[in-house]
Amino acid sequence: MNSTVGMENFSLSTTYDPDKLCNPADYPEERWPFLFMYLIIIISGIPSNSFFLYVSWQNIRKRNALGIYLFNLALSGLLFTVGLSLWVNFMWHGVWFHGDAVCILSVILLFTNFYTSDGLLCCIALNRYLAVVHPLKYPILRRLDTAVVISVAIWVLVVSFNAATIIWIDSYNSEEQRAMCLDVFPLRGRLAQVNVARFVLGFLLPFLLVSFCYRRICVAVCSNQATEEQERR
Repeated sequence: MNSTVGMENFSLSTTYDPDKLCNPADYPEERWPFLFMYLIIIISGIPSNSFFLYVSWQNIRKRNALGIYLFNLALSGLLFTVGLSLWVNFMWHGVWFHGDAVCILSVILLFTNFYTSDGLLCCIALNRYLAVVHPLKYPILRRLDTAVVISVAIWVLVVSFNAATIIWIDSYNSEEQRAMCLDVFPLRGRLAQVNVARFVLGFLLPFLLVSFCYRRICVAVCSNQATEEQERR
């Protein structure tokens, strides 16, 4: 999820304007840290997410709703690490060889991982909050079929939002003969507004919700421990 930093805004372009474009692929000395980071994510992400897919599937077989959210979280991470191989190729060569459609699909996949992960982490936090703080309330929200519906809704909403907001830009420069899938700065008009919406909906609100849930969980657990100690006395 953190690897989405630096890719929030992209275009497919072959023109280079030093006053407007900023992309690490243009500077070999700055390219290697990104390449190394992407390789570490892929090498560690594929086996770890595959393992968590297996573990969460075992929870699903036990009719545990939490397993649904964990399964989708691991699936999102696995898809991201597989798609990240395209960005490794881009950083290695400094040129995007795969065309505009693949560029856009790879960025949609990138954003989809980021925002589905946030949504699913919110679901996990709410699930634990209800189980610890309100164990006898809202049992329907902790049912397996409810978790399936919520997970599908998150995927559909995130993919739809990304498909609607990512801008198609195809600029071919016959002199440079160089295609790139890259970040463009400064952000312009509508795209800047979209990124503000992404920040609020995809980071700020989930952060506040998760913080609230786990704070209440900690308060409930500490209160319960204090009560047990008093009863033992």
